[in-house]
Amino acid sequence: MTEVEVKILEIDVPSIESKLVALGATKVFEGDIQASLYDFPDQRLNQDRSFIRLRTKGEKAEFVFKKHIANEVAESYDELEVEVSDIEVTRKILEKIGLVETVHGVRKHRITYAADNAHFELDKFEGMPAFFEIEVSDSDELPKWVELLGYTMDDAKSWSGRDVYKHYGVPYPTV
Repeated sequence: MTEVEVKILEIDVPSIESKLVALGATKVFEGDIQASLYDFPDQRLNQDRSFIRLRTKGEKAEFVFKKHIANEVAESYDELEVEVSDIEVTRKILEKIGLVETVHGVRKHRITYAADNAHFELDKFEGMPAFFEIEVSDSDELPKWVELLGYTMDDAKSWSGRDVYKHYGVPYPTV
């Protein structure tokens, strides 16, 4: 699946939630997320602008592969995601095939809404103001959602989570 996303920084969470509900969005998740990233020791995934993520999302665990796609408007990835039944066994499998953990313990609280073909992730990393992501599969949809939520594309950042850490001067939790 193609994932196209932008981030809007320093939001008022209750205000955004009210706007989303008024637009017909439905809350589909609220909880804590903890993620780790994996790569080969030679960093070949990172050099290819790809990564493997293993994370807990509430009571569930997910295994994700993402490969960056060039896009001038937003952060874009080809993404494959699957729920796993045992996160520790999945970690061991990754290690057995030669992957190493490169980022450990990225933690955030997330509230997710969905409407039409869009997802809205309201995130809060420790020590940083809340922000949200607008995630769609077609970049042509982004301006519509950005404007419906009261922002402009100038407010939208095509940043990764690592870029948010850097923006606020908070060290990224690498291993």
